[in-house]
Amino acid sequence: MRDYFGRRTSWQRRLWNPGTVTLLQEVAEAGRFLDDGYLRERTVSQLAATARSRAGSDTGIGSSAVRKEINRALTDFAQNRSSRQEFAYLVSDVETEYLARCERVAAEAEDASKPIQAELASRLIAGHLLGLGFSPEHLHRWADWLRLNRQPQSLAEIFAEANAVTKMKSREWEVLVPFRSLEWHGQPHPAQWLTPADANTWISRNSLPSVRHNGGLLIKATARDPWAAVELVGDLVESLAARVAVGLPGTP
Repeated sequence: MRDYFGRRTSWQRRLWNPGTVTLLQEVAEAGRFLDDGYLRERTVSQLAATARSRAGSDTGIGSSAVRKEINRALTDFAQNRSSRQEFAYLVSDVETEYLARCERVAAEAEDASKPIQAELASRLIAGHLLGLGFSPEHLHRWADWLRLNRQPQSLAEIFAEANAVTKMKSREWEVLVPFRSLEWHGQPHPAQWLTPADANTWISRNSLPSVRHNGGLLIKATARDPWAAVELVGDLVESLAARVAVGLPGTP
């Protein structure tokens, strides 16, 4: 799992596939785009076929009856609107207790002396947690903490620890974006702007290392962990920078 969460992990050891729940949610979203005319039937059909191959064998999705219904809805997902509606209803309940179901299945497999492959288990956990919006940095630290402090003895225990992570709800974070230099063209400062003195106060109050700046934006973001909040704000700043680049007078 540490490899799957590491920013410096070599490409051949990275996590290539999303979690099963994330994949099913993407299919449900694709179905809505298909209904609105934004996607073609062939594209959605191919995505549904991929989801069928994943969901059918993932016992964390639910009982055999639930997986059978999901498989049936995916069979003609792109061609049948009622199948898309049924699938969306089924998926809305899949995320709940996904890892708890995986834990029970892992425990039963161990009791039957048919343990789940460790690599498969790690991929299921990593894909699911990343799909829930946790940042790789947070999860990498969690995996380190788990290895050094908890030291689970079975896959069932690892699933239980991962399930405990999912109980961490999203919250609002403050992210300061410092600027070394900034050109003003007569426009008023945004409400989120901090003067250099105010930015220094904020940095000191949060016990952060001092950086060179000439003020900054203090932006609030709702996320699972602080690093995920930084990623959200980073995307926002890049979007704002792109708008400024095309909107300023004299910009090519």
